[in-house]
Amino acid sequence: MQEIWYSLTELSNLLNISKVAIFKLIRNKILNYKVVPHPGGKKYLISSEDPYIKSLLSKASSVLVPPADTQLSASNTSSAISQTIVLSNGLASSYIPEKAHKIAMARFEFLEKINEFIKKNSDMNKTDAIRLFLSQYNNREIHLYLFDVLGEISIQTYYRWQKEYDSTKSYNILIPLNIYKSAKPELTEEEEKEFKKYLLSPNKPSLMTAYRLTKHNLYLKNIPSPSSYYTFKRYAEKFIRENYHTYILAREGEKALKDYAAPYILRDISKLKPGQVLVADGHTLNFEVINPYTGKPCRATIIGYLDWYSFRLAGFEIMVTENVQAIASALRNAIVTIGKIPEYCYQDNGKAFAARYFTNIPQLSETGIAGLFHRLGTKPIFSLPYNARTKVIERYWKLFTDYFERQAPTFTGSNIDDKPAWRKQNEKLHKALHRQYIPTIEETIYIINNYYIPFMDSLPCPHQKNKSIGEVFNEAKGEGIDINNLDFLMLESKNVKIYRNGIRFLGRFYYNEALFGISGTATIKYSFFDVSKIYVYIDNQLLCAAEPVPLCHPLANYEGTKEDVQTLKAQLSLQNRLIRKAKQDLKQILGSAKKIDIPNFDPSEVPENTIDKLEKSELLPALPDYERHLPAIENANEEINTNRNNNNIEPLFRYDHEYYEYLLKKSNLAPHEQEWIEWYKTTDSYRLIYASNKNQEEVL
Repeated sequence: MQEIWYSLTELSNLLNISKVAIFKLIRNKILNYKVVPHPGGKKYLISSEDPYIKSLLSKASSVLVPPADTQLSASNTSSAISQTIVLSNGLASSYIPEKAHKIAMARFEFLEKINEFIKKNSDMNKTDAIRLFLSQYNNREIHLYLFDVLGEISIQTYYRWQKEYDSTKSYNILIPLNIYKSAKPELTEEEEKEFKKYLLSPNKPSLMTAYRLTKHNLYLKNIPSPSSYYTFKRYAEKFIRENYHTYILAREGEKALKDYAAPYILRDISKLKPGQVLVADGHTLNFEVINPYTGKPCRATIIGYLDWYSFRLAGFEIMVTENVQAIASALRNAIVTIGKIPEYCYQDNGKAFAARYFTNIPQLSETGIAGLFHRLGTKPIFSLPYNARTKVIERYWKLFTDYFERQAPTFTGSNIDDKPAWRKQNEKLHKALHRQYIPTIEETIYIINNYYIPFMDSLPCPHQKNKSIGEVFNEAKGEGIDINNLDFLMLESKNVKIYRNGIRFLGRFYYNEALFGISGTATIKYSFFDVSKIYVYIDNQLLCAAEPVPLCHPLANYEGTKEDVQTLKAQLSLQNRLIRKAKQDLKQILGSAKKIDIPNFDPSEVPENTIDKLEKSELLPALPDYERHLPAIENANEEINTNRNNNNIEPLFRYDHEYYEYLLKKSNLAPHEQEWIEWYKTTDSYRLIYASNKNQEEVL
């Protein structure tokens, strides 16, 4: 093939690129060119044998161009068909976009119309005729369909279009360069290969970083790289548009491919029934609450069960850490709220949900747990692991964050970029204006139940647009369920130690008389929805329901109210009952024991004051003070027999203040009783309870 030297204008028309772009290639010494004299200066000529130009010319010549006499009418303006070249493998290598084809045909018809107008008005000056036509056209008086495609046209634009068309008589010259592009921005083979290494890297370098590294690597290999940054950018954008799945898989991984590129399953929710399916998942709260175990702020976990059809939160539980018992407690609350057992429970496939607790495994038969769902008569469904698309509750948690968590005073933000201003560094003004109040778990539960859920109930149901979420959910409610049947398996459990004051839980003691005398460990079951009692189990058997122990006023008789005095008396009465019970139990045990007989023992031979001598020698423990002040009773047996005959037996008292109150009510006191009263008034017990005459009257 004979070598041809093209000028910048000729080459620009052939390749449909600007003369500025060609001149940049010349300036970068990429093209084979020569400079020849030209009137007014010099002229650049480019060889057709240049490898870069030859490749561009071969691609440009492959575009199919319609005949020059093809016209565009008002009826077929919008039906222009893109022209493509199909290679042997069936793929399109170059094409004319439909929009570019449409504009080129409109330009061609515009030239035809204006030339016809000039011929019809041959008696006018040609320039005046052109200006008249353009004035009517730009004022939307004629050829409106062309104006909608081309917009306003100046006389200079008309002259340029006409000159370009007359020079080639080719439709190709009227294709707009800013729309018509090749199938992909032109990068050399080496540039494309090197650039893809960074574009598809899992380390995710930025576009500018990939461009600079590509340029540097090609420079080190002495390989020409004529393309600019914007050419690389256009190539990357087009590659991502046409190969988004490859781009996401290479940079983000398979999970991102499934979440963002692969098609998802469309579900027909109308085939479900309200209350038929509950969907569960955990969510870390985006605000802080008080940890009930440590008293410090923490981000707790909420476990929720969502009614799939009505999109309403049926039940939830808030725990410091997500565990199996918390999930069971949330399910219990959902069942109580909806009033019936759901047919299906759809939940996450994480460790907590897939634990053995939920499956009927023989190894659990000895624990009394035969499978929670099997016991309730509902069928569990576990979602695919690490697949958020299968859990509709994920969308609900986003609404929960927007409508509820952002209103909390301790809002932490859903991510690092979402942090409120007062949590950021050096924001002294916002920290000074912020008044932080950290709610407890009980307060959070109360606000959710009484503020957030009623608000969500008022919103339109996504599956029944003509009804609210609350209306659809109320239609799903059943007749109710026996709560007692759910408690054993569905309450939170914890192993605790039993102290003399009961069980310490949530910073306070819980007690029941059934715990008296029991030491060791026990299992308690509880729910944060009701901390007024806990259920105590020993060896998987329910022992009692313990309640919080009330705290007594340190100076109940001096500074306290009547309620404080009554609380003190109730605690003292409890102590006395338990001591009496201990003595009765001991009597029952010792009552069946045989009397120990000492051979050759005569009690009359025991010297006087033997007991005192034994006490001094520490062989016997010392008697209590109040027993030492009890006077000796002569003829005690005769007095006891007399009282029995008269049915005047004194009751037993296990505490000093009870015996004191009993003696005050007697009309006649024996000398030893009077002496005991005088001694009791010197004790601390008397000063604590009866020091004030006014308080004494209130007590008595």
